[in-house]
Amino acid sequence: MNPSRGIHSIRDQYDVVVVGGGPGGLATAALLCQGGMRPLVVEQKPTLGGRYRAIEFAGCRVDIAEHLLTGMVNDIDDAYAKQVFDKLGLALAQKEIKWVMGLVGRSGGPAIDFFSMDRTKGVENFFDFFSFAAGMPLGELEKAEMSRIFHLMADMSPEACRKQVHMSFAEWLDRHVQNPVVHMVLAGVTGPLQGSTADKVNIGQMANIFGSFPRIGAVPFWYPANGILADTIIAPLATYIRAHGGDVVCGVKARRVLFDGHKVSGVWMRDEDEMLREVQTPRVVVAYPIQFAVGFRRLIPDEMLTPEGRASIAQLRELSHEDLTVFYLLRERVIPEDYYGWIHLFDAAEGQPNYVGDWILGDMINAKVPTGKQLVGNYITANFEGTQFGLDASPAMVRKAINKWEAAVEKVFPDFTRQVEARVYNLQLNWGRYSYSVMPRELSVRALGVEGLYFAGDSILSVSSLASDKVYDVALQCAEAVLNH
Repeated sequence: MNPSRGIHSIRDQYDVVVVGGGPGGLATAALLCQGGMRPLVVEQKPTLGGRYRAIEFAGCRVDIAEHLLTGMVNDIDDAYAKQVFDKLGLALAQKEIKWVMGLVGRSGGPAIDFFSMDRTKGVENFFDFFSFAAGMPLGELEKAEMSRIFHLMADMSPEACRKQVHMSFAEWLDRHVQNPVVHMVLAGVTGPLQGSTADKVNIGQMANIFGSFPRIGAVPFWYPANGILADTIIAPLATYIRAHGGDVVCGVKARRVLFDGHKVSGVWMRDEDEMLREVQTPRVVVAYPIQFAVGFRRLIPDEMLTPEGRASIAQLRELSHEDLTVFYLLRERVIPEDYYGWIHLFDAAEGQPNYVGDWILGDMINAKVPTGKQLVGNYITANFEGTQFGLDASPAMVRKAINKWEAAVEKVFPDFTRQVEARVYNLQLNWGRYSYSVMPRELSVRALGVEGLYFAGDSILSVSSLASDKVYDVALQCAEAVLNH
């Protein structure tokens, strides 16, 4: 489906305007169509998809960055993304991806040692993870303490988790964990799970995540079975919207939401040619990160939100770091087919395992790759020493992070960099870790005290699913709020 371009294809009035054509915005708009509304989806970029966009280079076609999906569920068919597609009557074939860690650089050890989460083991996964990382078994006292802590978190209801978003995971660990080894393991594993550090994420979301292990064994990961994200998720949602009376427009920026007092009345828009257009609507859904939508000369002025809401948004800005993906096109296959397609990579070169990023194989994410060649991607999270990219990443810092990752890979495959034919780099806003930050109060899908203003996307809700699965949880809640109000 090819969306319209430019401001001249937009009508004068809509039931609702959704600002943002990523997965969250499109999912919300499609659900609103199903509920009988006629939405307009406005995307500033020339193509739809947000962080699900596709890129093409050197004969390859692949997701713009590494994005595996997940769901804190027993069965991947119950993930929020699948719930949305089922509700819309759309097909979404899935394949489960094994969650694997890889360790290199250990003296006297193999070139790479693997550990994978077992979905039948629950808390015992973390006993095994400790043995894998430390090279020794976890003691019985530590096992008992870790089990106690996990069950303590599992006993926290979603409501209880939401009430504690003001407290950091680090502070909670200091209060509740008595054993220093258990404290170290739980604080350390925050990186692979959240791509952040224990002092920056709230206990509510961490309890929500860790508490799932006693309940379901381990968090499953998955990916569409038959194509990349742009083709299997973005295109069907956009087609559904158009087929049900909605409009989808690219190359148009929503400049300002218009208000009559504290009531939404329309949206002021501008296209790539600086042409302006006012659209009348009683409802607006902001479906891109709220920290970039609220403030001076932004979509929504500060004064439309409560002081507590503004304080929470300020916390989101503090953690709005970029993550790095590099795609490498190799002249021939270097990583064998029987290797895992996705791993969290740790390097013990400095004496203890340090997380240096992920690797992901193009085969696993259904990338189009020239015959006889291999596509390998990495994913290096911000929020760690040496990768504090921020929103103004320096080339030197990016190179340092890439060099660490490549050095770790070359300990297993010495010819890796010599086989590189082409590489592309992508710095992209992280997937929602900012919303799991410590904040005064969780942000809701409805703006308090403002009629007709709603929020979707991954910056809303501090306690929810992981990675991009969260945007579908938010889409379901946002659409319900709009339709029922």
